[in-house]
Amino acid sequence: MGFGASHTEQESDRDAGRLGRLSGCRHPLNTSIVEGINNSIKVIKRRAYGYRDQEYFFLEIRAAFPGIQR
Repeated sequence: MGFGASHTEQESDRDAGRLGRLSGCRHPLNTSIVEGINNSIKVIKRRAYGYRDQEYFFLEIRAAFPGIQR
């Protein structure tokens, strides 16, 4: 057997790429939107230093993103 990928590995890689493209068509999120959400959560996390429980932390996150319109 050679050093290249086997036939089944190539097929699975191709299928994974196809699924990724289909997912991108079904859920059109730019990486900029995702990065903005992550940045906002990091800011909330920095402010959350004195919170007593995680439930309040997650409530703060939900309050920050009541419903993102696409």
